Amino acid sequence: MNVIYFTNIYARNGWKWRLEIFTADVVPLSSPTYVDLGLAVVSDEITWAAKYNKLPIGLSETPSLKLKFNISALEDNTTLQHLRDRLFDQFVQYTFPTLSGISASIDVTDPVTGIVSQVVVYGTTPKPPAVKFANLSNVVRLTSNFGDATLDFADLKPPLTFAEYFGGGVSATHPIAFSGCQRIAPPAEITIDYENGAVVGEIEFMHLTRFVLEQINPTMVDAKIQELSAGTKVGYVTQNKWTGGRQRTMAELGNDDPNSKGTVMYSRTELQDAATAVYKQIRDAVLRADGWVGIPFDILGGLMFANFFQQNPSNGQRGGLLTGGLGDVYVIGRVYAPTVNEDGSVDTVAGMFSPGSKFFQFKNLFDFMVDVCECGARAYYTDVGIGIQSLAHNDNSFPTTTTITSNDIQLKKILKSGETLGGVELACAGENQLINNYGTSLVDNTFNVKPYFHNLFSDWIFGFENGGIGFAGEIEKQEGKLYYQASAGDFIAVHASCDFKDNAAYQVEANFNSAAFPPLNASDWDWNDIRDKFNEFYAYWRRTFGVIVRIGNAIMRNFANPSQAKIEGSTYPSNSIQALPSTIGSIYSFDSSVTPAFLNVPAKAILTSASMNVMDGTVDVEFICVSSPITVTLL
Repeated sequence: MNVIYFTNIYARNGWKWRLEIFTADVVPLSSPTYVDLGLAVVSDEITWAAKYNKLPIGLSETPSLKLKFNISALEDNTTLQHLRDRLFDQFVQYTFPTLSGISASIDVTDPVTGIVSQVVVYGTTPKPPAVKFANLSNVVRLTSNFGDATLDFADLKPPLTFAEYFGGGVSATHPIAFSGCQRIAPPAEITIDYENGAVVGEIEFMHLTRFVLEQINPTMVDAKIQELSAGTKVGYVTQNKWTGGRQRTMAELGNDDPNSKGTVMYSRTELQDAATAVYKQIRDAVLRADGWVGIPFDILGGLMFANFFQQNPSNGQRGGLLTGGLGDVYVIGRVYAPTVNEDGSVDTVAGMFSPGSKFFQFKNLFDFMVDVCECGARAYYTDVGIGIQSLAHNDNSFPTTTTITSNDIQLKKILKSGETLGGVELACAGENQLINNYGTSLVDNTFNVKPYFHNLFSDWIFGFENGGIGFAGEIEKQEGKLYYQASAGDFIAVHASCDFKDNAAYQVEANFNSAAFPPLNASDWDWNDIRDKFNEFYAYWRRTFGVIVRIGNAIMRNFANPSQAKIEGSTYPSNSIQALPSTIGSIYSFDSSVTPAFLNVPAKAILTSASMNVMDGTVDVEFICVSSPITVTLL
């Protein structure tokens, strides 16, 4: 139905709100009819909430909007009955049209016969779409003037197109507070209000971004990246040889080494573009707005750490930062078997998009995002996606607001050291590491991090090569390892060191210990000891310089402080103080009047939870106080 249902709400704190709902449909909205539900349909209970689970690390819990509908008031006509029925039968399946044919091929040399065969791996015309269908659901939008008297209800009508949305600035003309959809869980509930003779339906809408990401599985991203990256990108590679003091993956077309495999390296940009393209395709269908482009967001945000990865020069020393930053970063996308099947296909045996890979073990892209965002300090939902502030990146995603005084918050509880961390347990590329804080050793609170993208070493196989030490790592075990392209077809693993300054101080020694680098000539060591010596050296790098150490140290420095109090209370937001669900993760300043002086509570605090009663304008909030918020400086 080409209808948008709405209700204008004048809250008790003077703020104006507009609530809009439109039902799931495969037909885009075009010049829709607006139906005013009035105040009889939506009850006084409208709860807008968002929070972090204990600590403001990683992706926050999914923001939600909980509404109560007077179902009895949706019976007067077919238009209202349509809304009533769809609220309890919310899904419509949308089938995407078949794409125009894309015939993308790769050249593969059979290592046994030496014959070059052209293998079509992406299919021929017509090509099925990467996303075959999506579940569309009812959409709710909540907008507000947030106390700005210059904006009236007419200004709160959200646009439907990209041009409208950003034509006058989001905050100025279209301040959307929340966009959400109905999921399977939690289910809609119906209760009977005998006192008022009404049927009441309680429905919780979850953030639009989660609803879309949960429908994207790794296979969809795989298909989309092949579609977007069509072309000859495959050569044969020696199995992660170590040459000239650095690990390299060399694409050599025509190599007849039977131990070689055809390999595709994907850049961070290609991964991002593929994941975002699938996201937009489903999101636009859900929003029923063709061409609603929106802002691309960093689905692979954990790679922001790559800004601080070092190059790996031929002498084994640590080089400078990657000159192109994130644009320089590559991962092994797929490793093809060295032989061609009878049907002309080539099996994928390793890499990010191989069967049985860690990436393919994620049920959907939302679960993947949860893991990836643990490598960032905080990640939060916006109307158009997810924003990330990395531990290794100081930006303005979480601005410091004006100072909160005792007049702005009604304190309910102060927990001294309520959420202090006792340790960080990290698992990455088969390497487990526990970072403890001795000052909080009695705290039984450990944060677990599992970085997908990394710069760690794996086990190696050793032998003689040209009078020196030749050794190779199994490329099948390199999933998530980061590379940069030194030259065409020549990919070098980023250095095991990953330095950055944390609050103007190095986390560990600033200079890489080059003196510990092993000799390149086998005659310098006893052959019986060489494997142990090399692996001891790699373990030293992992313990001291690896990305997981950087993540663990940064988390501990920020969230293992004995003075890390937890503050609970209520606020009454005004134009100057807006501790809202959309601002969780933001850093606030506490005036000395807020907490008793003897508690020695830090003046800075991060908003970790906010639940707003939209009708009366009050917000139940929780803060975690931190001695000094994350500020990081590039080397």
